[in-house]
Amino acid sequence: MLMKGSLMNSQAKKSRGNIALFKSGLSAVLAVCIGLVFSGCGSKGQQSGPPVFYPPQPNPPRLQFLRSFTSKKDLKRKSGFEKFVLGEEKGVVLIKPYGVAMYNGVIYVCDTGQGTVFKLDIANKEFKAMGEKKKGVPLISPINIAFDENGDKYIADSGQSQILVFGPGDNLIRRLGFTDQFRASDVLVTSDRVYVCDIKDHEVEVLDKKSGDVLFTIGERGSEEGQFNYPTNLAMDPNGNLYVCDTGNFRVQKFDRDGNYLSSIGSLGKNIGQFSWPKGLATARDGTLYVVDSRFYNVQMFNDEGELLMHFPDGGQLRGHLNLPADVSISYNGLELFQEFADKDFVIEYLVLVTNQYGPWKVNVYGFGHSKNNTYDDDSGDTET
Repeated sequence: MLMKGSLMNSQAKKSRGNIALFKSGLSAVLAVCIGLVFSGCGSKGQQSGPPVFYPPQPNPPRLQFLRSFTSKKDLKRKSGFEKFVLGEEKGVVLIKPYGVAMYNGVIYVCDTGQGTVFKLDIANKEFKAMGEKKKGVPLISPINIAFDENGDKYIADSGQSQILVFGPGDNLIRRLGFTDQFRASDVLVTSDRVYVCDIKDHEVEVLDKKSGDVLFTIGERGSEEGQFNYPTNLAMDPNGNLYVCDTGNFRVQKFDRDGNYLSSIGSLGKNIGQFSWPKGLATARDGTLYVVDSRFYNVQMFNDEGELLMHFPDGGQLRGHLNLPADVSISYNGLELFQEFADKDFVIEYLVLVTNQYGPWKVNVYGFGHSKNNTYDDDSGDTET
């Protein structure tokens, strides 16, 4: 009986010792995690690091890489302690994005890999598919998206060979295009017209915005001025000039709004100012043209005379790099949502969004602007704040 009691006392002491050791170990782990929280380590994960500018120093910076987005967790930054306690959040993930546009602070991404358009609401930290709460959103292979002055969404769906127009609440309000009329790869909307990039017939169809009737077409298959070989993307400058990415001819062609040929930018080659496989286009208010090259893994910038200004960034998986980029878009709204990621001396004038079809980051956001500590030439770009 005495032996049994002694054994029980010994086991009790050992158990209390193990509990104390466990508590001590847990306290140490919690102390480390709390230390990470207050030190700021791990709060931004792969998003953190020194500022990334283009062009690189000692040149005056013109663009700064700000953020990347791939999944819902990228909208909700967690501290090291939160990640330890709650774990990494799982959810919607972009697979193969192409078209991108920003409207009222929400980034819209056409994901051809999932046959839907995702909405990244930065302010409210929401990441969801368009029409998620309703059934029957009739998208098959949305490839590009554009907005009109009312906020209606025009989506080029290559799987349906139509332009689908969605109004408030993501409700489908009309369709443009009939069977075999075109295979839309991009869409551009003005106050009275809808420009459709037709990769099937190697042309641009110009539709009346109200009736949907074809007003005229631009181009045909070929390599001469005004002809196309697999045109993929569209853009329009503030003067109403139309840019068409003539991908198969390795150039960008410029027309007036009525389809009259004006000039051409680029050619096949390995040098900056030339193209290997151009795709996405965008224009800034000062007329600067942005051209994505998916094989060069960069974006090249030209002035309204077609002269090369600069290019950015490099290919790879480092912060700010591109991996098979597809589209580029410019936004003058929503700057306040990204100001916290900018260097304290860098003033953002507009946002530049670029999609990546491969790699760990699917949507890169850059800020175009200027440093308070540098002087710029008058022709170096937009300087409005």
